[in-house]
Amino acid sequence: MSGASPTSKKLTPSVPTGGVKPAKRLYLRAANDNRAPFLYRAKKLSMILLPAAMLLFFAGVWYFGGA
Repeated sequence: MSGASPTSKKLTPSVPTGGVKPAKRLYLRAANDNRAPFLYRAKKLSMILLPAAMLLFFAGVWYFGGA
């Protein structure tokens, strides 16, 4: 044993500290978040509304007997 505790060792950062720009991160937002882009909200909304509209249409055709 060398007598030095493992916590006394100097820890060096794995990333250089000077002149480094922080990485840009992609933040995904919820569809009901007002800060989310319009196309993202429209895409999420269409994934819910279009299948529901198709189900209602075919249920109506089946229920009312077609044309």
